[in-house]
Amino acid sequence: MELEPNATSGYTETKTIFVTYSEITIAHWQACYDDGGCSYQPRMRENETPQHPVTQVSYFDVEEFVHWISNKTGFPFRLPLESEWNYFSRDVISPAEKLFDDPRLAWAADYVTFSNRPKSSKTKVVGGYGTNQYGLVDLKGNVWEWTQTCWSTDYSDLTTSKERSETCGGVRIMQGEHRSYQSELIRDPKIGGCSVGSPPNNVGFRLVMEQGV
Repeated sequence: MELEPNATSGYTETKTIFVTYSEITIAHWQACYDDGGCSYQPRMRENETPQHPVTQVSYFDVEEFVHWISNKTGFPFRLPLESEWNYFSRDVISPAEKLFDDPRLAWAADYVTFSNRPKSSKTKVVGGYGTNQYGLVDLKGNVWEWTQTCWSTDYSDLTTSKERSETCGGVRIMQGEHRSYQSELIRDPKIGGCSVGSPPNNVGFRLVMEQGV
């Protein structure tokens, strides 16, 4: 996928990245756990199969998987930056329905819209939430995805190098139906995350790889 500078996504570079078709599945994670690369094994829920996305994983759990799969394949996988995620998911991100005309109530409109949407804590087998123009699935599903980007109160001078910062103060951005942020230590966003609108039901991840890195 060729990423071009794009004002909507906030992307400022031109480069090629490869993005995993789906979120990492329970089967992928189990392979890492069985091989000793992942120290934590999430509990499989009643409705889940190995082809469901793995959830209940913290940022540090994900880093173990990234290290394992990179060593296993010889390719430098990583989490996407938030700007990259916004770019490759842009055709499936829908704005909240307008409920009020008064601009002073815009915040309430977003909150009510998100809160009134039917929610399910259950995930679907990968591919259950459709495919976008790049052939990627489930970007509109009920699993939020970790990004590498640090949460900040000021994004006015955000650069790619700052997005890649290793020192985040312990909080990273997640993306999904709406933007969210969460402590790197938290596995269940319903009991420890922060967001605008309803809290994420589940958090998982997909990976990217830069060409030529």
